[in-house]
Amino acid sequence: MKSIRPEAILFETDENAEGTVLEQPVIKILHDFGYGFFSIPRCLFRMHLQRFDPNKSNQVIGHDFLAVPEGDAYENIAKLVKASG
Repeated sequence: MKSIRPEAILFETDENAEGTVLEQPVIKILHDFGYGFFSIPRCLFRMHLQRFDPNKSNQVIGHDFLAVPEGDAYENIAKLVKASG
């Protein structure tokens, strides 16, 4: 996967899924490949990204997410979109 590593991946999770965040297949796979996450909470007026650490959350998730390779790319996007968290 590293040879075709996308710069960003936008995806949706199943909000009815059971288990911890890291048990979600897409989160686990991307996390294992070194991606960091931003959650995109539902909002009627304006999209606002929040930093999301799956290691620190045990909640079932029902959001849209943006996955970006950890490091400079992740930090640059966080700065550009003024991500909270």
